[in-house]
Amino acid sequence: MAGEFIFELIGADAPTIAACRQALVGFGTVRVSGPEETQLGRAPDGTIVCIRIPIADGIACFAQSRAFRPNVPVLLIGEGVDIDIATELIQCGAAEFITAGSLGQMLRPKLERALSLRRGSVLDRPELEALAEPPAPPLQANRRRCFRAMAPGAVLKARVRAGEVALVVEDISIPTDGWPGGVGAVVDDAGLRRLPISEWSGAAAIPLTFHAPGEPPVAISARLVSSRRRRAGLMTHLAFQYLHSGPGSEAILRRVWLAGQRKALA
Repeated sequence: MAGEFIFELIGADAPTIAACRQALVGFGTVRVSGPEETQLGRAPDGTIVCIRIPIADGIACFAQSRAFRPNVPVLLIGEGVDIDIATELIQCGAAEFITAGSLGQMLRPKLERALSLRRGSVLDRPELEALAEPPAPPLQANRRRCFRAMAPGAVLKARVRAGEVALVVEDISIPTDGWPGGVGAVVDDAGLRRLPISEWSGAAAIPLTFHAPGEPPVAISARLVSSRRRRAGLMTHLAFQYLHSGPGSEAILRRVWLAGQRKALA
């Protein structure tokens, strides 16, 4: 479902996987993988690590997850874990700790709080009402974890069967903390008809070339995130996530992004 969050689930058995998916229906998609696994597609909004016997293995997974994606909140699921260990893990950076038996009631609200979508206690206890934080407007989670910058004059080139199609770049963001970068571009109807949009929609990696004025071309491996037609100008906007791939390409994209940020602040 479009707009849902994505959560990486590590170290879970089949019943726990099923329970997590059931608890997050309509809110988040559960993706089962390992702590060091990276994908070209969208990075997770949160990581869920199961702490099971032997506990040392779960703690190692938690540490690897925190090191690999330091800006992604980590929620721990445990059963029979000593309270001192749970407290210590929270002090070491875990966003939340819940028991496997409470997944149905607690998983979603605690993930909401970890993503800054909920304030105050998630427990429905009158004793805690006096400790609740004052109401505040709901915060939007920053799913991209990055900032866009305008890139005037830049183009995104795609090789097609009949040659090449150039898209006009509107903005760019750079990969940060394991999250992919993004490029927004527009193309007219003639160019759109030459692009294999249906193939791109299911493609894991689309080879593109990013070229900004005064900089050498940069090869990027991208994924089409969205495509929408604009009413004015007969243009279609395409949004991509990308990972840079060529030697030195990260420095070039960073310069383009910084130039756009400076111009916006000038």
